Amino acid sequence: MFDILLNAAKLALSEDGRKSVSAIVDFIKRSPEWQKNICVLEAKIEQSHQEHAALLAGLTATKLESMGYTGEGIHAFQTAYMELVRNAFEHGCSSGQAIRVTIEVSHVYVSVTVENAREHRFEAALELALRQTALSGDPKSSRGRGLVLASDLADDFQPVAPRGVKAVFYKDRVVVESSHFSERALITVRVDGGKYNPSLNRRVNAALSKALKEADTILDISAFRESLTLATGDVIALDIVAKGIGRGLVVMIDSGAMNTAAFLRDAGLLIATSWPEALKKLEERV
Repeated sequence: MFDILLNAAKLALSEDGRKSVSAIVDFIKRSPEWQKNICVLEAKIEQSHQEHAALLAGLTATKLESMGYTGEGIHAFQTAYMELVRNAFEHGCSSGQAIRVTIEVSHVYVSVTVENAREHRFEAALELALRQTALSGDPKSSRGRGLVLASDLADDFQPVAPRGVKAVFYKDRVVVESSHFSERALITVRVDGGKYNPSLNRRVNAALSKALKEADTILDISAFRESLTLATGDVIALDIVAKGIGRGLVVMIDSGAMNTAAFLRDAGLLIATSWPEALKKLEERV
């Protein structure tokens, strides 16, 4: 990883820099470091010049697009980024102070670390837990929603002691699509992408938990031939819950995924390699 501190980021905080934002943008884009596939941009942004945070977000989005990141992934990064810097400016930065933003870009992931001003400690894990609890009690509340949204959008979300938080977004996005079939009270949860993404289990389990509360469910992981890193223990637990409330769960896999088939079968899960077979197993269960 090339660790750089672009002079343009410093310039953006100066009086001269504020008079020539377009020159700053051009400087950063032309920087040999910024043009590399692996680079780091660090900047201190004063509370009185919060617009510079948006400038860095836009520059990063342009670079990610050129590196083949999906529109969904870029949007997730930008949204979480702005929520984190907004939270830092509001709660972790007084007049005349500055927050620190560090953006890491590579062909595998992009991350943003946002740190409060020196005098403002921030225990990210505790704050996130408190806000999640508050929102569960009052889902319509807007307070604290930004931090929760950022953690949901990020593939990895971790505290940076003693006053920051880091959000990571992988280029290989986890794609989980749920479809309802009203004529049979059936929901399919299809997973496509993100085989080695650390948020895979969390996103699949969240979709499964929601689906099984409503109807029988087919978990379609046939896009992965072998070695899908799903936490089978979690899926087994959900299968037990489903049976307890009278729901059925079938995991549909690729016909050549013999190791996956044996593993899931040994775990007691219903498996299928085609839609007709999956539907038949749900019917036989009834």
